[in-house]
Amino acid sequence: MYRWWRISLRPLSPFLVAGRRITPNYYETLDYIPGRILKGAVARAILESYGGTPEDGSAAATWVGPELDESLCRPEWRNWVRSFSEILFSDATPFGAGRPPSTLLVCKNDPSHPPVDDLPDRFRWRVGGERPDDGRVPENRDRSCPVCRGRLERWKEGWRFPDGHERAGHSAHVQKRVFTRVELDDWRQTHRDGHLFSLAAGIPEAAVEGKAEPLIFQGWIRAPEDADLQLPKGMRLRVGAYVGVGLGLMEVEVRPEGSGERRGWTDRGDWVDATGDRSSIPVVLQGDCLYAAGCGTERITSVAEDRAAYAAWWKQRPSAIPAPDSLTVLFAAVQYESRYPFVAGQPGVRSMRPLWYWLGGSLFVFAVSDPSEAPVLVQWVEALCRDGVRSDVEVPGARFWDRGEFEETSGGTERAWTPVRIWSSR
Repeated sequence: MYRWWRISLRPLSPFLVAGRRITPNYYETLDYIPGRILKGAVARAILESYGGTPEDGSAAATWVGPELDESLCRPEWRNWVRSFSEILFSDATPFGAGRPPSTLLVCKNDPSHPPVDDLPDRFRWRVGGERPDDGRVPENRDRSCPVCRGRLERWKEGWRFPDGHERAGHSAHVQKRVFTRVELDDWRQTHRDGHLFSLAAGIPEAAVEGKAEPLIFQGWIRAPEDADLQLPKGMRLRVGAYVGVGLGLMEVEVRPEGSGERRGWTDRGDWVDATGDRSSIPVVLQGDCLYAAGCGTERITSVAEDRAAYAAWWKQRPSAIPAPDSLTVLFAAVQYESRYPFVAGQPGVRSMRPLWYWLGGSLFVFAVSDPSEAPVLVQWVEALCRDGVRSDVEVPGARFWDRGEFEETSGGTERAWTPVRIWSSR
């Protein structure tokens, strides 16, 4: 049995999390903390609590595993060491807000106006036979802002506060500041190679309703039921890159999940009211989800082939309730990106193959072709909402050198865990 914990991080300094290389000499932080980076920050804190290089001359540990003697680390981390391999981290987002689904529309004149989610209409076009033969989305003259009748557009940026939050419906924007480094060569009076670059680092503030407020990241942890993960007040982690020069210092709090924090995650009422369809269930990813490793296929696949591949992937996920044999994906709206992360536990080793992630906000509408399995579908989706979805992918590793050279080495397992919930119009 497992239980959920809530983790909160309050930045105390600027931070650079998974710095994306926008141009050859410009890097920008993410505005959330991916689960793998969060787990890496906790692992670093645990390993550092052992006091650095072992006195017996053996190599310092680079991996938190059962071979570590928990009695030698700081007391607050001992419960973590016992079950670290079974502890799963979700992405930590600003104020626990979520990335909206790609079907969400907002007013172009004033984004604070109530948004409109066109998933029910798109579902009817795709499944109900209302979609034109040429594949175009039908014109809908009612698709205008319900307040000012202005034009609607896709949600582009920011994080929406979750249902039940006192600011539900509003959004938060992580603030960033650009730091530029310039170092000249004394002889040539030009910048030295690798010493001219800019960093767009996050700062401990977020813009909420046009006002600056202290930034807090919140995420989920899933751990064995007997693991006590609570930490003393005032504990700090170093998260992200350049932590040795003061970036990424954050105060961390871990507490048990509160009653009602996930209330409504298994409620299908909004979907039934919007579509009248009781045979399908829409599910939304609450964070990034590891889909596959590799370069994909060389040919363009059809929508039907993609939906069949998605259904096969979901059937393979470990779950307390096995997926229905006749599981199908009737509709999907996914956002994805590829990454070449470092291999966990192997410093300096990157994945040789791109890892494909579905981004938070991606959604899938499930159904079954065998009506007798309808109750199983409901139980399976409720199990997903209760436990989250886990994905483990084997990846080959390599050490990359300058000028594109690399050396193949042993790889590892990339593990991801993502909370999911049933779609809600709210």
